[in-house]
Amino acid sequence: MVLGAILFCIELVDRPLAEFAALHPVHVRGIKYLIGVPGLLLGLALVVPIVGRILRLSTSGWRGVAEPCGMAIVWTAAAVELVLKPIFGRSGPLSWLEHNQFAFHWFGGRTAELQSMPSGEAAILAAAIGVLWVALPRWRWAYLVIGGLEAVSLVWFNWHFASDVVAGAAVGALGAALAVGRT
Repeated sequence: MVLGAILFCIELVDRPLAEFAALHPVHVRGIKYLIGVPGLLLGLALVVPIVGRILRLSTSGWRGVAEPCGMAIVWTAAAVELVLKPIFGRSGPLSWLEHNQFAFHWFGGRTAELQSMPSGEAAILAAAIGVLWVALPRWRWAYLVIGGLEAVSLVWFNWHFASDVVAGAAVGALGAALAVGRT
C-alpha cells in the first residue's frame, strides 16, 4: 500500500504540488523552524540515553521511552542517509522548478542535489512518533498534528516532493516497529 502511495505521488502529485507551492509561498514568521525539529530529535536520540546511563537513572519512566525512541531514530537516520539516499539518487523539487529535472539517478546519490528520497526529516520524525504512539497512546492526537505539520511544511517549502515524505515516513515507521519490537 505504501509503495502504491509513493508511485501515485511520483506520477500524479509531486510536480503539480511543487509548482503550486512555489506559486503560493507562505509568509508566517518562524514556520520554517518546524522543519528543524527532526534534527533536534536526532541530537537528543544520541545524547539522552548516554546521559541517562551515566547518571544511572531508573529503567522505568522516561528511559523506557527514550531508549527505544533513540534506537529507532538512529537506525532510521543511518538507513536513510547511508543506504537509501545514495541508492535512489533522486533530484528534489528545486531541480524540477529551476531545471525541469525530475528523475532518479540510481546509485548516483552522492551529492546533496540527488538526495531527496526518502526524506530524512520525515523518517526521523516518524521513527520518534512511532515509538511514542505505542508508549504514550494518550497523546496520539498531538503526534498526528506534529507529523502532519512537518509533512506539509517539507512539501510546501519545496524541500521534498510528497513521495519523498511518504517514503521517509514509511522508513521511520519501520525503524519504530523494529525498536519497539526489540524492547
